[in-house]
Amino acid sequence: MSFVDRIVYRFIHRTRHGDDDHVHDEVGGAHHGHGDRQSADATHGPGVRHTPGPGRTDDLTEPGRFSGEHADRYAQRSRTRSRTRFYRRIARDVARLAPPDGHVLDVGTGPGTLLLEIARSRPDLRATGVDVEPAMVRTAAQAAREESLADRVAVHAADVTDLPLAAAGVDVVVATLTAHHWPDVRAAVHELVRVLRPGGTLLVVDFGSVVHEPLVAALAAAAPTARVERSRRWAWGLPALATWEARIRA
Repeated sequence: MSFVDRIVYRFIHRTRHGDDDHVHDEVGGAHHGHGDRQSADATHGPGVRHTPGPGRTDDLTEPGRFSGEHADRYAQRSRTRSRTRFYRRIARDVARLAPPDGHVLDVGTGPGTLLLEIARSRPDLRATGVDVEPAMVRTAAQAAREESLADRVAVHAADVTDLPLAAAGVDVVVATLTAHHWPDVRAAVHELVRVLRPGGTLLVVDFGSVVHEPLVAALAAAAPTARVERSRRWAWGLPALATWEARIRA
């Protein structure tokens, strides 16, 4: 992981154990619980191992890791002004890519911050979010109800490799800061390609130094004719992330 990537990673992955200033340095952990943690390997790229202090853990996928107060605190942090701006820009990208009356899937939706931004951006869109942590799903669903968006927003507890969606039923899939945690990138991409309609788009925003090689290899295997474009994405004043836009050919 590059120096800039590591700085932003630490900013995003603060521990949820009551200390907002303590950061978590485990690249293999799961952002929203996408499967079991793996250390440095071909799927995740180089890892930085963190040794937890007393009462802490280095496994972000432990049962209930994002339940209860931890889910609430994560939801509050995701709604800060800087993160709201970050998600709003991604929602604009999704809105640009989606056809009229389109269906968008947000993978690793967490508390639904991006999911709701997408629904607000285009009143004609249907938006579905998936997350493996039930507490996050409940939080996102409640937020949709509070904003009177539940008629167009659905949230499911599901793993990225086993989605509760029919084949070829989604126009745009967006995965933001979650792909670097997928234990099996090939299986995840294969499933996302399955649910995308011909001509649909997979939009991934993540750490370029970690995600690029496994993501591009997985796309080549799952959708050999897909057109993949990579660009730099600034976040929090840094050229911190990369964006991959993969158009699945009809």
